Amino acid sequence: MMNSNIKTQNKKNVIYLGLTSLFVDISSEMIFTVMPIFLKNVLGASYAIVGFIDGISEITANILKYVSGEISDFIQKRKLLTIIGYSFSAISKIFFALANSWPFVLVFRVFDRVGKGIRTSPRDALIKESVPAEETGKWFGFHRSMDTAGAFIGVFLSIVILYYLTNFQHFNLEKTIRTILFFSVIPAFIGIIFLFLVKEPKSTELTTKKNLFEFKSFSKNYYLLILIFSLFSLGNISYSFYLLKAQTLIQSIYFLPILYLIYNLFYMLSSYPAGKLSDKIGREKVLIFGFLLLFFVLLFMAYLNSLILLFPIFAFLGITAGIYDGTSKAFISDLIKKEVSGGAFGFYYMITGICTLIGNSLFGFIWDRIGNQVSFLISAIIILIATLTFFFLRNRLK
Repeated sequence: MMNSNIKTQNKKNVIYLGLTSLFVDISSEMIFTVMPIFLKNVLGASYAIVGFIDGISEITANILKYVSGEISDFIQKRKLLTIIGYSFSAISKIFFALANSWPFVLVFRVFDRVGKGIRTSPRDALIKESVPAEETGKWFGFHRSMDTAGAFIGVFLSIVILYYLTNFQHFNLEKTIRTILFFSVIPAFIGIIFLFLVKEPKSTELTTKKNLFEFKSFSKNYYLLILIFSLFSLGNISYSFYLLKAQTLIQSIYFLPILYLIYNLFYMLSSYPAGKLSDKIGREKVLIFGFLLLFFVLLFMAYLNSLILLFPIFAFLGITAGIYDGTSKAFISDLIKKEVSGGAFGFYYMITGICTLIGNSLFGFIWDRIGNQVSFLISAIIILIATLTFFFLRNRLK
């Protein structure tokens, strides 16, 4: 009976973590839906500066994901680091609405990403340790769905406020965006409340401790999977580039958040089913399908010249993200021991984050020099190489 109660509480952990992610992502997406417009049209930042802020912020987060994961393994405490990380991000959001220059935004964007870096790997380790091994795909998918539901709601709220204040109250763009940024703070702090309901799973109270940054703790199959995911990350470009391509076909800045809304809707709807399906038929089959789907999305984007096709393309883009995100973490979970799960997730985030940064930088460079069609085609080829590599190595990973 006691064992059953522990299992029930542990699964509740994932629900509480999901609710935290839901509210924090409402806040984050309210901000980052309008942040490029805020930086470019209000603060006068160049496109290069916008890319620089994104790049520095993300690489900071991905390096810290590894460090915090290793620390959580060493101290055997996941919850504390998760709370600290989410608190950092919530506090940083207070200052975005007060920004009067792009360096101010850069400082607090990095501060926000520091929070993400601290919390992500311990949180994923908490999820792994809170659910049965045969259900990790389902529960990682559930968490991803909650996270993306928050993103969907956040983008939707931004669109509603943006249209209402601009069209009906005749506010100027700066006042409208600052209003959105102020309102975004509220859900971030609501989300933190649910973290205090999370219980540290008994399974984290291990008798042996892992040394910090001990790479031999991970299996050969784990590193092989990281290699495949790294290849994929080189071609898996930021959704910002899809929005920039869309902007070449449409002039209105208000239309872009709607496309992002579609992306998040299908991201949300596909995450849980994809994770659950991977529990039943195997991670590799679901992921290979997702890889191939992204290959065709990139191929269509390379030759896109129709406004109507943007809607299904952004829907399929959301599905590929939903398939990859939760299922990739569940696959990693299959290949690692509980006592090294924080570092294993962190190493995955760090390496794939670096590859994403390289891939995005290369994509933007080629777009500037040659054009977006070549950029999208090169990314599609990289994804195809990753897919074929995965296909031929899939039996070694079982």
